[in-house]
Amino acid sequence: MVTVLRRLLLSIAFVSLIACNADVKVQVPADDSTGIVNDDEPSTGSDTVVTGGGIGNHDSAGGDGDGGGNDGGNGNPHRDSTPTSEINMRVSSPRAGDLITTSRFTLRGECRTFESTGNYRLRNAAGATLAQGHFTATGEMGKFSPYSTTVEIKQAYTGNAMLEVFESSAKDGSEIHKVRVPLRMRVGAPSASKTVSAFFTNSRKDPGASDCGRVFPVSRTVAPTSAVARAALDALLRGPTDDERQKDFASEIPSGTRLRDIVINSGTARADFSRELNTAAGSCRVTAIRSQIEQTLRQFPTVQRVEIAVEGNTSGVLQP
Repeated sequence: MVTVLRRLLLSIAFVSLIACNADVKVQVPADDSTGIVNDDEPSTGSDTVVTGGGIGNHDSAGGDGDGGGNDGGNGNPHRDSTPTSEINMRVSSPRAGDLITTSRFTLRGECRTFESTGNYRLRNAAGATLAQGHFTATGEMGKFSPYSTTVEIKQAYTGNAMLEVFESSAKDGSEIHKVRVPLRMRVGAPSASKTVSAFFTNSRKDPGASDCGRVFPVSRTVAPTSAVARAALDALLRGPTDDERQKDFASEIPSGTRLRDIVINSGTARADFSRELNTAAGSCRVTAIRSQIEQTLRQFPTVQRVEIAVEGNTSGVLQP
């Protein structure tokens, strides 16, 4: 009897062992609507990148709300690719979607182009040109160098616009390295021309230059603009007319000096000039130059103090 029970228990154990080693297959539904993703298979979706403007951004610029662009006037941002950096051309200001409300605004950025030159063109929503021009960057050729220029709009316009900044190919004149910045515009009709003063020395009015800082105004009529301080400095840098020279008016500012930027903030006007300004020598001449610039800017009630910079630096400027 014991032997029979022992054989029975061994038989049960053997059957259990076979059951444990049997294959168990689980069927996975073929329908992928369950939301299960097979990690062994690549995803078929595409990535969408939305970026804003800025130096060094090689992606497309966009945003929500009523940004600029050629969208038929419905207030939606432009959906085309609008990078603020394209290989050798960068735009830092204005930025995508900015609202322009004045007839003049400053275009700034960096470029690495042939002879450090570039071009810009501003188009309205219909593609018509509102403004165009060129600029030259300051810095070592072949390296990214900053540029700054004034874009002037000579007609009233309200709507979306596209600012294009590019290099003209030295090979065939084609437009290369183009950056497109969508803007919104609300610019009124230009006002009447304005009269400003530019200040120069005059040996007839001050014989012997007894006071090196003594300068005298001459009138200039400038085009309609909200940037009247810049217009006055531009007139100053052009120097006296032939008729004024015959009357002994003269400028002590070195030839070739360019205005890089002018900013007025809280009563202080900061005028930034090209490096040519610092080539003047002699205490009397330096004093006269400083006086010419300061008096030309102080004619405006909003200016109480003047800072003079060369290539962005104020230290060591106009030293005898």
